[in-house]
Amino acid sequence: MQSLEIFRKYDVVLCDIDGVLHTGRQEIEGVPALLRALQPAGPWVFFLTNNGTALPEQITAWLGQIGLEIPTASLITAGEALVDHFAAHDLAGAPVLNVGNEPAAEYIRRAGGIPIPAAEARRRYRDARAVVIGSSRQLDKEVLDAACNAVYLNHVPVVCTNPDVFTPTSQGEITLVAGALANLFERELGIEIHRLGKPHRPIFDLAMRRVLAHVQVAEPRVLVVDDNMASGIAGGARMGFDTLLVLTGWHRSLDEAEAAMERVGVRPTYILESVVS
Repeated sequence: MQSLEIFRKYDVVLCDIDGVLHTGRQEIEGVPALLRALQPAGPWVFFLTNNGTALPEQITAWLGQIGLEIPTASLITAGEALVDHFAAHDLAGAPVLNVGNEPAAEYIRRAGGIPIPAAEARRRYRDARAVVIGSSRQLDKEVLDAACNAVYLNHVPVVCTNPDVFTPTSQGEITLVAGALANLFERELGIEIHRLGKPHRPIFDLAMRRVLAHVQVAEPRVLVVDDNMASGIAGGARMGFDTLLVLTGWHRSLDEAEAAMERVGVRPTYILESVVS
């Protein structure tokens, strides 16, 4: 297994989930065996996802149902990066407009913010100290309008946990996600968006703090594994890490990946058909 040989060169692997370990509702054949093979001798594997629509314990529970046993402590989500952002911007205890579902609201609570109830959003948007775009699921037009007015009239900052614009579905189609809404706010309202997930630094900084709490190496050799050039691969390269692109997710062929490399201006250290190649 070529991927195993590559992984063994590193102290730490930061591995994406969707499109790397599974496609839709099915694990990629051979992934459980690969994860088991890495356990005795390493490297340490942490899992990095831009998912802001589900909490870490929900994600690992669902992965367990499709045969992927991943400890919640090894999972880092973009939603968790809100903790650092809220602390740095004095948002603990502040009312926040949540553009997203209930797990997205829970991420705000865990970061110390107070989500304004959807039913009160239009009436209380002037109270908001920030808008968090955490999910494109269960969007409420009243909340969206409240968020727009909080930005347009009160100039409150906007935070986006998941910068991705699209994500593949289990049917092989794509669906809009949080990054699409963030891009709309940025373009139409002329504001800067604080993006926390890949390819941006906040999620990588969070991941490396977790890594250094477990790995007794001052400067660990890190490999980032992802299926998306513009997301994990670009972000890993910016951090100075080696990268491995797999062709089981966003990029459906090497030609598509090569075109993305031209757009992003980055080439991965390795390219494999699959994480189990």
